[in-house]
Amino acid sequence: MTFHPKPPARHDASKAIPAPATPSTPSRPLPKDHGKGQLPNPGKRS
Repeated sequence: MTFHPKPPARHDASKAIPAPATPSTPSRPLPKDHGKGQLPNPGKRS
């Protein structure tokens, strides 16, 4: 019974990821910039 609700739950996640991925494209670079900025920051200090 656990297998039944598990497969459908994953399907929902897959559909939810591609849907917001399109509109999130412009929002994704924002959070990615933060992570990239922090990586080189400590690296340059070292």
